Amino acid sequence: MLTLEQLEQLNTAPKVCDMSLLLLLQLYKDTLCGRVFRYILREGDSCFTVDLVFREENLCHILGIQHIKAKKSKIYRGTSGYQAIERGELTFDKLKLINKNGFKSIKQRLRYFVLLKKLLHSPTAIRFNGSLINDCYVDCDIMLYDDVSEYRIHLGIDKKNGNEYFPKTFVVENDHGDKFTHGQTVLSVESIEVIDV
Repeated sequence: MLTLEQLEQLNTAPKVCDMSLLLLLQLYKDTLCGRVFRYILREGDSCFTVDLVFREENLCHILGIQHIKAKKSKIYRGTSGYQAIERGELTFDKLKLINKNGFKSIKQRLRYFVLLKKLLHSPTAIRFNGSLINDCYVDCDIMLYDDVSEYRIHLGIDKKNGNEYFPKTFVVENDHGDKFTHGQTVLSVESIEVIDV
């Protein structure tokens, strides 16, 4: 099992068996929560500010945990899902017991989640339009993405209010897939600032 310090230093995605859901929560809490990731983006001739804020209630959604369910099983999401992980009630083993195929479907998200901080520091940004994609299940305003190893990782973000945005979805595509980026409007990333709050 990797330590939190080892996880923070990785440049490649670890195997799921080398980490735990609680370790991912600790990584999220230590490296993303309590910070504002401020981006100045340019679209055409105008610039605008995006203050991306990560909160406890976003973790389960980013990891896709809310999709792992079975008949009569509890759905883990939001703050209650975060707290279930924190208490040790929700683990990889429990997710496999609830729905083994559902767990398999989010395995890449779990592995590549450790590289989310890297993505945030050097993303390509697009104005996302889901209508350009056949059978698109992703709905967000802006998508940040980066190529890591043989994968393209994407973080879809949406406006909460004013300049504040929240992470809405995390998608991993193999072979540097461009399903979510092809034909989209590229936004120029003018500056990135990380602000501790």
